[in-house]
Amino acid sequence: MRILNPLLWGCETILHGRALAALAIAWVTTAGHTMNFKEMDGAMGWISAQGYSLHSALLLSIAFGFILAKKVGPLFSPLFLTRLGLIGLAVGSFINGGLIHAPYSICIAGRIIAGLGTGLVLFSSPSMIPPYLKNQGAWAGIVIPAFAPGIVGTATFMYGWSNWEGGFLFEGALAVLALLLFIPDLEHAQSTNPSDFSWYSLIDLPFFASFLCGIWYLMHWGQLNGWWESNRVFLAAVCATFSLGLFLFFASTGQVVLAFKNLWPRLTLVFYAGLVQYFNVSDMGVYGGIIVNFNVLQRPWLVWSISFGGAAALATGQFLHSFRSLPIFGLLILSLGMHLAHERTMGWNYWDPLNQVEFNWFAAPQHWQLAIPRFLMGFGVGWILLGMQNATSGSDELEKQSKQQLVLFQFLGGAISIGILVNYLLIGHQYQYSFTADRGFIQQSIVEEYRGILESELKTQGFIDPSRGSHSMMYKSVNYEADNLIFAHIYKMFSLTSLALALLFIFINMVKKMVAMPYPTSLDGKKNLP
Repeated sequence: MRILNPLLWGCETILHGRALAALAIAWVTTAGHTMNFKEMDGAMGWISAQGYSLHSALLLSIAFGFILAKKVGPLFSPLFLTRLGLIGLAVGSFINGGLIHAPYSICIAGRIIAGLGTGLVLFSSPSMIPPYLKNQGAWAGIVIPAFAPGIVGTATFMYGWSNWEGGFLFEGALAVLALLLFIPDLEHAQSTNPSDFSWYSLIDLPFFASFLCGIWYLMHWGQLNGWWESNRVFLAAVCATFSLGLFLFFASTGQVVLAFKNLWPRLTLVFYAGLVQYFNVSDMGVYGGIIVNFNVLQRPWLVWSISFGGAAALATGQFLHSFRSLPIFGLLILSLGMHLAHERTMGWNYWDPLNQVEFNWFAAPQHWQLAIPRFLMGFGVGWILLGMQNATSGSDELEKQSKQQLVLFQFLGGAISIGILVNYLLIGHQYQYSFTADRGFIQQSIVEEYRGILESELKTQGFIDPSRGSHSMMYKSVNYEADNLIFAHIYKMFSLTSLALALLFIFINMVKKMVAMPYPTSLDGKKNLP
């Protein structure tokens, strides 16, 4: 009995914390597999716009699954929805990891199934988390998305191979393990309230789904099809616009528009924080795979400094939970981190072609050079999200709505960030390459000068055909310089946007304080209006 008692206590503790485990696994699957996208794109013959369309499909499906769970929640218990969500997450992950020769449509379908399941888990599992673990559940969305690539990347590397399907298989295995914890029925998990359900509340879901599909198509196929030169792109834009209008029209009868009217500052900041958070996780998969040629184990190290920043934000934020300006300072710190990353990227000797001869690769800022800027990025995003979670609304019902919509807008921002990334890569490379190699400007003379330096260096090293080798290396160098300038421009834009948002909300707070100030009154009790 002495041996069994600790075992029983341990099993009981695990079961009581199973909802938190499911929530953590769901957050891991929102970003972890992106570290395998370089290998996946290479195996499938895809460009980044196609490969990352799987990820944005996942994030948009999570948003839809979250709203779906909210609407059908009164019909089913949180336990049932969590089980169903974990099944969907496992099935979708195994489709993507097991059917490695599947066509593009099947790959997208796998991500949609996984996303819908994840949305169900993210909505239903928090209600089953014990009170003493509530804070950990709220913090999961701040830290785990940045830690996830390292977890999944390390696991797939430990398999003994670095094939891209390993990330999906690992996430599917995690979902199955979490599902095993939910086999026992616990009394607190069996609660439904069918009287609160209305079939009319589902009428806006098809329009929301149509809007998400249109946005997804525009993000990943708009530039590839020439935007308005393509009838498909035009129809997708029209469909998305009308679907959004109809969704808002039908949703206005409920609490969606009412909550947004009262919560738009919080939702705007959470949307932007989610956009930056998932952008910073995804862009390092491209940066570490194209520019510095890291493997699946090395690429996550470019992301983990963001995780440490998020963890530091949580640690310090506990002492500042009543500080109302925490999100504004988070925006300022985020702007500083982006500015430092821009300066470090532009200040690096990426333009020196001799680095190709010496290192057989291009010089670029790597782990330690980007550690402090990316730590500040994670710290700033952490303070923004933590400040929005700690903020309170006027009524309990409105606050309940806000807590749910914060997660929704975080994923919508994350999905939009993928579209920004792939379009930056497509449009930005063309623009920056034309700048660095344009024959009508001074850049061409500089390119020829560097090519001559390369040719002389190759001659001294006994290169068989130094002229041809110098032309080949300069072509690669100009392309690399264009890629480097893309990331530098991204950092600059995010830095300016974060600073502008901080100034905007400082101004809004000042106006609110001025409006809330009581007017001076005269002796007869009348307000002395200015």
